Amino acid sequence: MFGLPKSARNLEALKEFATADGDRSQSPYFAGREQILCDIENACEEIWRRHRLLGQNNLSGRTRLIYGAPGAGKSSTLLHLRDEWFKGRYATRRSDSSKRLLPTPVMIYSGDGNIFDDLKKLCVNVVKAAAPKSRSRLFAKVSKTQRIFGSANFGIGGGFEHDQTTELYVASAGLDAVANALPRRKWTRPVVIGVDEAQTMTGDRNSSVAKMLKTLHANDLNLPVVVVLSGLSDTKQRVTDLGLSRLSNKCTHSLDCLNEAELEDLKQGFCDHFEIELGAHASQFNALLEHTEGWPCHIQNALQAFGEVYIEAECDINAVDFSKVEELSRASQLRYYRSRRSNVMKETALLLGNIMQEVTGQQKIHQVIRIINSVAKQFQKMYEGLDGSGGLPSGMTANDFCYHLIHRGALQERDDDTVACPIPSFRQFLIDEMLEDEEYMLQRDVPLYRVLPGEVLSGDFLGKDKRYLH
Repeated sequence: MFGLPKSARNLEALKEFATADGDRSQSPYFAGREQILCDIENACEEIWRRHRLLGQNNLSGRTRLIYGAPGAGKSSTLLHLRDEWFKGRYATRRSDSSKRLLPTPVMIYSGDGNIFDDLKKLCVNVVKAAAPKSRSRLFAKVSKTQRIFGSANFGIGGGFEHDQTTELYVASAGLDAVANALPRRKWTRPVVIGVDEAQTMTGDRNSSVAKMLKTLHANDLNLPVVVVLSGLSDTKQRVTDLGLSRLSNKCTHSLDCLNEAELEDLKQGFCDHFEIELGAHASQFNALLEHTEGWPCHIQNALQAFGEVYIEAECDINAVDFSKVEELSRASQLRYYRSRRSNVMKETALLLGNIMQEVTGQQKIHQVIRIINSVAKQFQKMYEGLDGSGGLPSGMTANDFCYHLIHRGALQERDDDTVACPIPSFRQFLIDEMLEDEEYMLQRDVPLYRVLPGEVLSGDFLGKDKRYLH
């Protein structure tokens, strides 16, 4: 049949992809994020070159931060680098298009920020990754440190009482043990500590976690180790709380939608990987991807929907019902949006919808907080005494509500410090939820006001009279 995969193995791979579940299921083909990948690999090459070839220890600030809303592709970006390096190759070329020739890094990947809570395990893994034959030296150093401090867990979460000074000293001692176990000539390659869900990192700026992060960031011990933190949009604040307040904009990357060229690259890679010939149906496939707005999670769901219907059509592209593919894809989008709405967001649908109308993507975070505060005060005044229709949720300030929306993916602080909804259709979804709530309120004969002075949006769409506050 037309478009039939050349091997049963390929067909099984497509079935596996189409039915994959979980928030970290990877697409078989990675596209985009070239600038981010290149920046991380540049950092690895530079720290290795200075460490191994020059013996210098003055290269600091190698920590990288990747952040974005759920479904932005943070995990995919980290795992793509890990897998490429495992194969012994870099993911990018140098800025002059030349091939990278230095040893490829090795990634210690963690799916959550708790990796920094067990210092002993982390230090052992660094040595195992960089120079497996040197593990015995590290174990000896670890044992000596344990005897000194009496901790079975290297001073972090052990079964003895220790004050903060001791904890911080042990945090330094663990990295010092790595430096002693691995002198410069023993390292075989740079190490990347890749941390997903980095917003879950524990402690404050005086904790052992903060001490270790700052030591690695400053490169005080001349270790060829790069830390890449990946997390939700509030990870920037979490990192600041831990004391890494000097991360430059060049070291932080917000994940947005893929652009048109990146979508085309992904389409071509996906079809090549599964040996799918689109033929006269290329425009329908393109339309499917366009409806995702380039949002990685939506792209994944759309490709899975296509794979499911394509297999049902016995891999005959001419028999594929693209309307069904679109229906499945859009259903996945709605499930995603509903899963992103917290109870707080559901309970404040009217307030949230009005806020989303005013956040245009051109405001700084302090301006967005001001918008939230202003709209909430007007709501509080207008709907006083009506349960669920007032101002901010109980116990929340405008600042709290703003960061709650960032954490849930409704807002995102971009690299230029402006704040916007990362997915246009998610913004529209939240506004539509507001309109549904408005209809419910009208049915209860509750007077509705457009809360923003001088502006009336879609006032007659329900065919009912409204009163407005100007």
